[in-house]
Formats: sequence, structure tokens, C-alpha cells
Amino acid sequence: GGYVLAIDPKGEYWPFKKLFKDRVKIVDLSPRGGVAINPFVFSDDDITSISIAQNYLTLALNATGKENRILAISQALERLYQMPTSDRYMENFINKLQEIVNENSYDDVQREARLCISLLESMRRTNIGRMVFGRDSISLFGEKEKMVVVNIKEIPRPDPETDPSRYTENEKQGIALIYLITAITREAAFGLPKNIVKLFAIDEAWVVVSISEGQNLLAEIIRMGRSFNLIPFLISQNVTDLDKPVFKN
Repeated sequence: GGYVLAIDPKGEYWPFKKLFKDRVKIVDLSPRGGVAINPFVFSDDDITSISIAQNYLTLALNATGKENRILAISQALERLYQMPTSDRYMENFINKLQEIVNENSYDDVQREARLCISLLESMRRTNIGRMVFGRDSISLFGEKEKMVVVNIKEIPRPDPETDPSRYTENEKQGIALIYLITAITREAAFGLPKNIVKLFAIDEAWVVVSISEGQNLLAEIIRMGRSFNLIPFLISQNVTDLDKPVFKN
């Protein structure tokens, strides 16, 4: 009678579909899956939606620790969320960045907004980057499904032993996308009936834990899970990957 959501980075969850057929839905969010995500529409609450988008863009645009770039992203998001929900998508976010380039009197913010546009246009030309240029939200559960498996097998991720300073650009984009997909799946879980038990399985959880935004996301899932009857199930290479107070507690 409960629900299951699973993040599947290795394509290992297909037996559930074979066993339970129309009760299980597999959503292919691999770069060749043909599905384009809209990062701006995955929560009915604008504050949550902006937070998800801000964190994703901070990661994808290498803005961590770069105050003016974060400010450019934040200002563009503020303008985007003044538009109707149907107009909130990546092309219009780029348009809002262009407005900042044209209007903002702070040279450093202008420069960063222009750089963000260049980075996003470069992303659009890659298999991973173009995945966030969709215009619609993704529906995970239908009328019959009780389990949704989100397949992210082809999204690149670094080796667990690789130092973050040595991540390739592809791996950085992969981590940003995995954060976004985990946040999207969390919102789907919180949108299910509160009184019904839900299991949220996050495989290769070390990828999400490797960034502060991911740690905060998992901490929120754990903290709020009780009131939503949501059981987080973290799967990782090694228990030391989750050797942090929030997970121990």
C-alpha cells in the first residue's frame, strides 16, 4: 500500500519492473533518454522552487564562493519568478541574465551575468547540459504506479576516491544534475499523501553527500521525513561516505 521512489545510477532496478509490471514506472533521465528537465517548476512553493534552481545553477555555473556570480544568478532568478509559471524555463532565465548585462550598473555583476550566459550556451551544446533546457515539469506517478525508478545511469560522476579539485567539467555537471534530480524526486515524494508510507532509496548517495548543497538536501529529507511518513534509504560504497553528524544522529 505504500510508495517507493528510487534513484538508480547503475541501471540495477529493472527487476522490479519485470516483477510488478504496470505498478512500476522507470523514468529515463540519462543524457540519451530524450527527456529535458525544467529546473524551475518542481515545487508549488516559489521559495522552495527558487532554492532548488539557485543551488543547481550555483553548481552548474561553478559559482561556489564567487559572490558576484551568485548575485547575478539570484537577480536573474528573482526576475524569472515574477513571470507566470508557464514562462519559467532556461531560455527565459538566459534572457533575464541578458537584462542584467544591459541594465545593471555594477560592472562586476554585469561581467558575471555575461559569463553565465556564455556557460549556459556552452552547456546547451552538450548531452548533459541540454537536459535542463526543457519547458515542462515531469510527472513521476500516474494512477497505477506505486514505485518510480529514476534511471540516471549515463550521467557522469567522479570516482569516490577522486579529490573534488580534480573533477572534470563533465563530472561537475553530472554532480549538479544528480543534485537537481534528487531534489525533484524529493518534491515528488513530499507531494504524495502524507498518511501513506513512502520509501526514498538513494543509491550511490556519496555523490549527493560530496557537495554541501547535497548534504543539506539529504538532511532536510531526514528531518522532514517523519512528518511526511517518508523513509530515506541511503546506499553508498562505504559507510564512511556518510560519516557526518547529521546522518549519524
